[in-house]
Amino acid sequence: MVRAMPQIIWRSSSVFAVVLTLQSLLNIAIFLNLPFIREVLGFVCLTFIPGFLALNLLKLEKLGFGETVFLSVGISIALLMFFGLLLNELLPLFGILRPLSTESLIITSNFMNVLLGFIWYYRQNPHKIISFRFSLFDLNMCVALLCLPILSVIGSILMNAKGDNSLLLLMMIFVSVCFLAVLALQRKFTLDIFYFALLTIYIAILFATWLATNYILGYDSQSEFYAFQVTRNAAFWNPIETFELERDKAMGMLSVTILPTIYSNIMRLDATWIFKIIYPLLASFVPLGLYQFYLLQAKKEAAFLGVFLFIIHSLDGLGSLKEWIATIFYVLLFYTILTDKIPPSKKRILFIIFAGGLIVSHYSKSYIFMFILTFMWAVSFIFRKNSKITLNMVLVFLCMAFAWNIFTAHATSFEDLINTFDNIRRNLISEFFNPESRGSDVMMATGLLPPPTYLHIISRLIFYLTVLLIGVGFSSLAMKFVRKKTDFEYTLLVFLNMGLLALTVIVPNLAESFKIGRFYRTALVILAPLCVFGGEELVAMFHRLKIPSLQNKQNKFSAIMLVSIILTSHFLFQTETVYELAKVESWSIPLSRYRMPPQTVSRILLFGTDVYGAIWLSQKCSNTAIYSDYTSKFNVLTSYGLIDYKRLNTLTNTTTYIEYGNLIYLRRLNILQEMMIGDYYSWNTTDLQTLFNAQNSIYSNGDCIIYYSTGK
Repeated sequence: MVRAMPQIIWRSSSVFAVVLTLQSLLNIAIFLNLPFIREVLGFVCLTFIPGFLALNLLKLEKLGFGETVFLSVGISIALLMFFGLLLNELLPLFGILRPLSTESLIITSNFMNVLLGFIWYYRQNPHKIISFRFSLFDLNMCVALLCLPILSVIGSILMNAKGDNSLLLLMMIFVSVCFLAVLALQRKFTLDIFYFALLTIYIAILFATWLATNYILGYDSQSEFYAFQVTRNAAFWNPIETFELERDKAMGMLSVTILPTIYSNIMRLDATWIFKIIYPLLASFVPLGLYQFYLLQAKKEAAFLGVFLFIIHSLDGLGSLKEWIATIFYVLLFYTILTDKIPPSKKRILFIIFAGGLIVSHYSKSYIFMFILTFMWAVSFIFRKNSKITLNMVLVFLCMAFAWNIFTAHATSFEDLINTFDNIRRNLISEFFNPESRGSDVMMATGLLPPPTYLHIISRLIFYLTVLLIGVGFSSLAMKFVRKKTDFEYTLLVFLNMGLLALTVIVPNLAESFKIGRFYRTALVILAPLCVFGGEELVAMFHRLKIPSLQNKQNKFSAIMLVSIILTSHFLFQTETVYELAKVESWSIPLSRYRMPPQTVSRILLFGTDVYGAIWLSQKCSNTAIYSDYTSKFNVLTSYGLIDYKRLNTLTNTTTYIEYGNLIYLRRLNILQEMMIGDYYSWNTTDLQTLFNAQNSIYSNGDCIIYYSTGK
């Protein structure tokens, strides 16, 4: 039974009252430090309200619910970074040396939201009526989907405490079941259930990975966490605080400095959990934006399948944490440019906001967008096509990107980009026929590295099948373009991304320099729906061949069901659920870390004893040089020790002498597994046992030891 809900009427006065109420409650929660309430209200007031109010001031009446939500999130994040930067630069001029303190931020939040609400009220916007219907069937499906992130959280806790992955395995299988159920039954829903399905599925998947440990996960995230903590502790952002290139890249991005500082201080949430909870929640809105973007060229089912393919290749996130935020703006920019629901005058405003958000979030992502934007305008200009991309857009983006690079990094990132391309150019001929120059990921994807088991062979074949479908979809789109039955700008965008993807395989060292995984994920932002188009073309081809079993439109081999079955299988293999159930070789940290080699696990996960030792080291020893293995240097000693790179040195298996007064840091892997990891190789800890025996132990927690060098 479908039940009609009362209409929700937004009046300018009621919106202003809601904003005042929420801000007042947040102030009370901060003053009384009310747990949970402060976190929830803080997240809502920071993530949704500023963008929602600003968006409605533009009076974009044609936008639907999903578009409004995603645009509101993007505008909110951009405004937080811009206002945070403004505070950081202006308040010190008036003697306030901690401009990003909780007090400054809550005053700014109050001012920003109340001002936007007052402007809404003053302009007397027309009443906006929002009405919807839902049935008991919708409600049951929503409850089932809501179980996914709950299973993910409880399953991660159980895995961390007892090494039991049964709930996580159940969650992965349940995701597949929900995906197929939503797709098969979507015509029976009165709501567009795809929005909620994509949101809950991606939250569940990200939580499964990022809650696998109580500490920061990954490689790039260590330097990003360092940049965040330095900014938060000082309540001030200084992009030239350090001179090491990797740290400069993180320190120069507002997405991992000012933005997390604002969330942490307003919500009073520990720095670690900002990256492990808040950032996955923000990233989970990317599938919503992709769904809206794909709807510009595809039907709902095809758009949903395209987004699911993107999710399959973004299981542990969207790259580095900087890139998580940048991807939000990357998707928003393409949607804003290509949609017809936003008038040109409003497009210019949104373009500047989202372009600024992308530029201050991630260097590489902004360079990719800059290249695509410039190339699309140039092609349109040369062939004299009417284009939604104007010369003003290109010039504005170029000027903003160059100005930001000069301001934060003194053009070092541009120099780094130029040096990378120069290195590729110099080695182009000599390395062209060397497969290893493309990197291990490309070699594995192209079949040049043998798979360990027959299940991995099946996984690779399914991956090839998705690539084949994308290729068929691309060919179909090209044919339609020749017959002038498709949009010029969208087709050009597809051609550009296919070309970039092909270059990573053809050009030596390009995939290694810019990471093939990043390129493929970035290309899928545009190319994912082609997988569905390819499926439709194959089914149509079978129909033309008059194969009897495929002539019925209701047949199980219809395009949508064909692609959905392929993607479900692809998902179960990519999450390594199949490998874990079969107990074959698996590299899944959430599911299989209990049986993975300790060296592999230690490169990704941090242990509590490692962190405690690094924190003790930073508190007690502030000037001496520190020796450790390679991963400790760039992981725990950076992220939690906050130790300057200049003080960090790498131990080798030939190290025989440490100067008097310097320190040696050994972590869990070095002691329990007796393994040391170098730049390119590993060796046994006992190789340096003579050196260690000659030093004095000044700290030990069982799994972590710190030695004071005696100079012997």
